[in-house]
Amino acid sequence: MRKRYFSFLFLVFAVLSFMSCHNDTSSKKESTLIHAQEVATLDSNSVNTILLAARNIQPTAAQEQIAKFGAKIYKVLYWTTDDKGNRVKASGVMLLPVVEDPAIKDLYSAPIVSDQHGTIFLDTEAPSNVIPKNIQEIVAYLKNPQGTLPQINPETVIALSYTGRLGFVTVMPDYIGFGVSKDHYHPYMIANSLANSAIDLINAAIDYAEQNGEAVKREVYLTGYSEGGYATLATAKKIQETNQRFKVKAVFPMGGTYNLETLALLLLQQENMPFPPFIADVAYSYAETYDNITLSDLVNPPFDQKIPLYFDKTKDGETIYKDMLVTVCGIINPPPAYCSNPSIIPNFKVSYLFKQNMIQDFLTNGNNPFRTDLRNNNVDNWVPEFPVTFVHCEGDNILPYQLSYLTYENFKNHGVTTEFVNPEELFGTGQLDHPHCATPAYNYLIYSLCVNEYGQDKCGTPPWQMTQP
Repeated sequence: MRKRYFSFLFLVFAVLSFMSCHNDTSSKKESTLIHAQEVATLDSNSVNTILLAARNIQPTAAQEQIAKFGAKIYKVLYWTTDDKGNRVKASGVMLLPVVEDPAIKDLYSAPIVSDQHGTIFLDTEAPSNVIPKNIQEIVAYLKNPQGTLPQINPETVIALSYTGRLGFVTVMPDYIGFGVSKDHYHPYMIANSLANSAIDLINAAIDYAEQNGEAVKREVYLTGYSEGGYATLATAKKIQETNQRFKVKAVFPMGGTYNLETLALLLLQQENMPFPPFIADVAYSYAETYDNITLSDLVNPPFDQKIPLYFDKTKDGETIYKDMLVTVCGIINPPPAYCSNPSIIPNFKVSYLFKQNMIQDFLTNGNNPFRTDLRNNNVDNWVPEFPVTFVHCEGDNILPYQLSYLTYENFKNHGVTTEFVNPEELFGTGQLDHPHCATPAYNYLIYSLCVNEYGQDKCGTPPWQMTQP
C-alpha cells in the first residue's frame, strides 16, 4: 500500500433538507449578492483527473474514483463592510457540487465550507484571480490535450476537494483589499473586516443557490490556514454574536494565532523578527484602520514612507523583504554585516523597523494605543457553542505553536468541545515549518470534514494511516 493524501472513499447518504429551499422570513435582509459569473463546469471525471494529476498519478480505468461530484465554478461579486462602516464591493470564489448519481440527485442537499486564505501580498494571488484562471487553463487542456497539463495550483486542489470529493458548496473570500476591491487597503489581522468578508460571501452564496434551484443546507463549516486561521476564528466569533440565518457545524482554524496582543509582546521582546513583511503589514493595516495611531508613531523613517508602497498588491513578500534589508543598510550606522558580505544570512532586528520608544511603551504600558488596538482584535476571548479543532505544527517558525495551544487550553477550560491536532505527530513527518505544515493540515481537514458530515464509516481509511513504500 502507498500513502495517498485525499484518497479515502465515501458514500453519500443524504436526506432531503427542508432548510435548503425555504425562504427566510424570520429576518429579511438586503441580499449581499451582486453577481455570480459562471467560469466553468467540470464533471466528476474531470475533477478526478485534476485531483489525481495534482498528486502525479495518471488516471487509469482501474484507478480509484476519488471525485464523486462534478463542480460548477463561479466568480462572485458581493457587498461587504469595512471597519469604518463603508460599504465595499468585494469578490470571491464559489463552487457548487453537481450531483451525477440519479439515486440521490433529487435528495441531496449540500453543506457549505468557507475557506479563508492565508497571507498574500499580490492581488494575482487572490482566490478569484487564481482559481478561475487555473481551472479555465485546465479545461482548455482537457478539451485539447496537447503538451503537458497546466500546473495545478494548491488553491484549485483544495476547492475541488471540498466540492468534487465531499459534495460541499465551497466559498473562498478574497478579503477586502484584493480582487475587485484591490484599491482598498487590506485590513490585515483586523477581525471585523475579515469576518464580514466571509459572512457576506456565505450569505451571497446561499442567496444564489436558493434563487437558482440549487439544494443547499444552511449549515457551514469554517476553516483556513495562517491569516486564514485567524480569520476563521474571527468569523466564527462574529457569527455567534450576531443573528445569522445559517448555523455553524464545526470550525477548523489552522496554523494561526488568536491573541494578537500576546504575540506582539513576545515579538517585541525578541532581538530579531522572523519575516518582517508580515509585521510591517500589521503596522500598516492598523495605522490605516484606527485613528489613535499613525505609521510614523510606530516605525522608523523611511519605513513610514515605504510601507504604503510595499503593500500596493504588486510586490510579493520576498521583494518587500529584500527592499527592507537594503533600506536598513542605508539607515543603520555601522551597517549590518550582511550589507557588505552577501554570503552572510541577514537577521532583521525588531529595532530596525519599530521605534525604540514605541517598543518600550508597548511593553510597559497596558494602555499603549497600538497594544490596545491589537487586544481589541483578539479572538480567543469568547466561548464557542460549536466544536473547534485547532491544527498547528510544532515546528512553525512564524506563528508560535504554543500560542495556538494556549487558545485551545483556554477554550477547553471553559467547556468548549475542542481538539488540538499536530499534523507532524499524526503523519509522522518530523518538524515542519509554517508553509510546509499546510499540506498535512489540509489532508487532515478534508478527511475530518467527511467524518463530520457523513460519519467515519463512509470516509474510508484516514490518510495518515496509509502506508507508502
